[in-house]
Amino acid sequence: MNYKLENWLIEEYPSLFEMTDNEIKAINNQEKFPCRGGWFLIINTVFELLVKRSSEVKINQVEETYGFLLVTFSNYKNKDYDYIFGVCNMAHNLSEITCEICGQQGAMFNAHYVTARCNLHNGLYLRDQKDGVLDNLPFRVENLGDRWYQMIVTLYEKILMHQKCNEMPEVTITQVKKTNGKLVIGYYGGDESTKGMIEFLLAYSMKINDDTGQVISRTEYENLLSI
Repeated sequence: MNYKLENWLIEEYPSLFEMTDNEIKAINNQEKFPCRGGWFLIINTVFELLVKRSSEVKINQVEETYGFLLVTFSNYKNKDYDYIFGVCNMAHNLSEITCEICGQQGAMFNAHYVTARCNLHNGLYLRDQKDGVLDNLPFRVENLGDRWYQMIVTLYEKILMHQKCNEMPEVTITQVKKTNGKLVIGYYGGDESTKGMIEFLLAYSMKINDDTGQVISRTEYENLLSI
């Protein structure tokens, strides 16, 4: 990732890093997060939610691993672990459908290595984009663009997986809709990891176009993304 993006993240969320001001300045020209800039908004959303949840948690690593974004953490309180895991796990899953170059809607493909790319930056797809997409979700979905819909499908698929493999309590999603430009997810059940997954999607959705996934937030980091 471009070092200016990395430094912005570290300076914006200093409590997540065991670094002094001098150490932060010393890494200006060193790669801290070995991944591409298209995942910047995903990482920013993870950091944003983690600092809201805990003043103790620390980031160990942020990197691309086997085509996915991996965020690991430590120094958390036990009561916060499931929520933080849910946030980081959903970021990991979302990276599979997010172009690592530009951040827009993408799919996994294999060129020289496995990664996620959009149509503009694509190669040979490992699977069709529609593979695994549920045509008949068991809850109402209203007025969603393609990007938000793809995110909801990913969320639902991962909830089913966690219920089956990781003993997540049953989750019932009652409705998903766009209201006044915001993504709304109605649900009950689940646990703190479910809450982390859903709150990640809600926070991330506020930063992107619901149809393409292109950044829409008019904030300081948007200028960084044009680098």
